[in-house]
Amino acid sequence: MISFVNPEVLWFVLLPLLGLLGLIFTNKDKISRVFEKEVFAKLTAQTPGVGKAMRNTLMSIALLCMVLALARPVIEKEPKKVEVAQTKILLALDISGSMRSRDLYPNRLEFAKQKLGDFIAAGERASFALMAFSSHGFLVSPSTDNKQVLLEKLKHLRPDRITSGATDIAVVINSAAKLLEGEREKPVVVFTDGGDKRDWHKEIAAAKEKGISLYTVLVATQQGAPVLDANQKPIGDAWSNRNDTIGQLSRATGAYSVAADFDSTRMQKLFARIMQKHRPNSKAVVTIDQNIELFPFLLWGATGVLLLGFASLPKLHLLLLPLLLQPVSSRAGLFDFVTLQKAQEAYAKHEYENAAKHYRKVLGSPQSYFNLADSYYKAGRYKEAIENYKRVETKDSELKAKAEYNLANAYVKTKQYDKALQRYERSLQLQEDADARYNYEWLKKLLERSKQKNGEKKKQKGDAAASQKNPKADPQKGKKAPKSQKPQPQKAEGKNRQSGERVSAPAAGGKSARSGGQNREYEKYKKQLPAPPTQLFVIERGADDTNNPW
Repeated sequence: MISFVNPEVLWFVLLPLLGLLGLIFTNKDKISRVFEKEVFAKLTAQTPGVGKAMRNTLMSIALLCMVLALARPVIEKEPKKVEVAQTKILLALDISGSMRSRDLYPNRLEFAKQKLGDFIAAGERASFALMAFSSHGFLVSPSTDNKQVLLEKLKHLRPDRITSGATDIAVVINSAAKLLEGEREKPVVVFTDGGDKRDWHKEIAAAKEKGISLYTVLVATQQGAPVLDANQKPIGDAWSNRNDTIGQLSRATGAYSVAADFDSTRMQKLFARIMQKHRPNSKAVVTIDQNIELFPFLLWGATGVLLLGFASLPKLHLLLLPLLLQPVSSRAGLFDFVTLQKAQEAYAKHEYENAAKHYRKVLGSPQSYFNLADSYYKAGRYKEAIENYKRVETKDSELKAKAEYNLANAYVKTKQYDKALQRYERSLQLQEDADARYNYEWLKKLLERSKQKNGEKKKQKGDAAASQKNPKADPQKGKKAPKSQKPQPQKAEGKNRQSGERVSAPAAGGKSARSGGQNREYEKYKKQLPAPPTQLFVIERGADDTNNPW
């Protein structure tokens, strides 16, 4: 059975069109008074090969096909219903006053929202309810498996919603008992700085009584930061740091407590551990639409008929019409949207190699190269990602800024830091962005320190060479070691290739130790960083904000 998705088009467009065609076919004098002389001359133009009656018929067929395509006819098929087992999880976001503190970039609340987004993005076979709380709580979203809806609501949870109340975990426990009522498993994930409380006996007893497993994601640093008011001014001497004692509550309820960092994979691992412990205990029915869309065929047919109507072909060449109407050569172009849908589904399932395979089939536009590069990036194929990000040539400043930003991240992954800095700068020239600005300033500072160290090393080598040429300057040179002393093996000083940090080679017979790499480099210079967070904030931008919201 054929039905129309937009049946109103048939009434508001098709009926007036039929009236206009009737005037053209039946009354030349009246229709000539409707249009200007030049326009009417074009409408009634004669061609050597196509007669007036045939041309008018072809034009009418083309217009009818276009109108019918707008109405979107479909061949209806029975929708497929699939039962999907799901685990219901309650997500709770702390919005107390201490979440304004800036020991994490740009502040604890925004950082917690980023980590919440990472957790939701990892959610397969799960539905989420979202609440915000301080001394009291409110529901942001009821339980749903629609990630787009959750991320959109989370996006609109602005900093001005922060309250002055203290963090009260008991509010979360009571809310979870109601929202997850009837569920065999009741996992709750709380994104908080831990508040100021140290004794959790009451909360532990309440959670155990209600069968709640309370996971905590700590969004703060051990060093802490001043507590700010709504005007971003410090509130006296008030100071807030990470309260690790809340881990007692998590462990007592059979859950875990983790400290959030800039690595999105930590949230993915946390979700995987929750799903291993809490098996799906409810079923949701998902309806899959299997209707067949017919509008591509109508548009293709309208285009072919229009070409015939305007062409100056001999009448005998109309015999070629059946050959022109063969759909074989145009099938691929018309169904590119099917390939794109397969690519997007593979990307959402983290099957990045498969997504890249589908995106390669529809290359041509800047967006297609961007999507392919993103897939390569996620698959860890940074060389191919770099090549395709460079092919994104567009006048769309937003898309170009995203491409430059992701290209810089790919250069960071391949340790080409100078090129990464240039690309961050280009991205900022196209569009100012807090994440790009932070990465740019951090990397710039790191490279400056590296150059300074290299200069110091060259100077030390020069001084050593000068002292060898002038042995008098070294009073110890030439003296023999006492017989009672054995010569000790010397450590050769070298340079760590990963971090640029000076390291010492082990003495003969010793075991080699790995350098701490970029994290150690950061710890050494973190006081010179432009902002207080921990490490390079590499964050990938997807083709749209939903694919990669942070």
